[in-house]
Amino acid sequence: MLIVFSQEAFSQKNWRAILSKSDIVLLGEQAHGVQSFYEEKQKIIKQIELVSPQELLLLIESPIVLSVIRELENRKSNYHYHHTNTEENIQFFNGYKNFGIDLQEDCRYTEFSDFLITRKYCDPSDRDILRMDSILSLCIIGENYVKDVLSKGDVVKLKSSILHLKSKVLSQNLDEYESKLLGLCFENRLRLADYLHLDIGKGYQKRIQYRDSVMAVNVQEVIDSYRDFQAIIWAANLH
Repeated sequence: MLIVFSQEAFSQKNWRAILSKSDIVLLGEQAHGVQSFYEEKQKIIKQIELVSPQELLLLIESPIVLSVIRELENRKSNYHYHHTNTEENIQFFNGYKNFGIDLQEDCRYTEFSDFLITRKYCDPSDRDILRMDSILSLCIIGENYVKDVLSKGDVVKLKSSILHLKSKVLSQNLDEYESKLLGLCFENRLRLADYLHLDIGKGYQKRIQYRDSVMAVNVQEVIDSYRDFQAIIWAANLH
């Protein structure tokens, strides 16, 4: 069951009853970047933690690929979008197992390639690594997407490079957990290629719908690996 909260008296809720019926709790907000909203979400999560019989798994509207890198490197989870990426929020997230769920990436998109190279899964001069990053650079600048769209030809080239990299990396001697998470990264890169081909102008709603559908898949993929956890989704009400 999926429960959506917006403007309700959270302290009045019977959390035990809600959690007994819900695999996922979705915490929305009216707008990005309002720290007061985030503080309220943190209070709600702390309330849930007090009564939930399970550990909490936070699934956040932020890049899933960067979150996987942080998980596999056992590093501080500063993978979030700039409006969420405050020291206060990061410190809170780090108190729980947490992942991003969004296929969108920002200016740190090359960190995935750096990770594969550092782990020696790929060579720095790998043609597919270079081509993947080069094509993504056409649409990812700074912290936001610019208003250009990948051509069909670029999408084909991008997906070809991603598939080649996926085959090279996942054919190596990886443990089951790392293989699953890296596979999820490659699948999101393939979906990102399709996403970047959608018109950002008149077809903007299609982009939102497609992005939401991918985030739903990512939620299911992550919670499948953490079935003993209570999943809390942290996203804007738009999604």
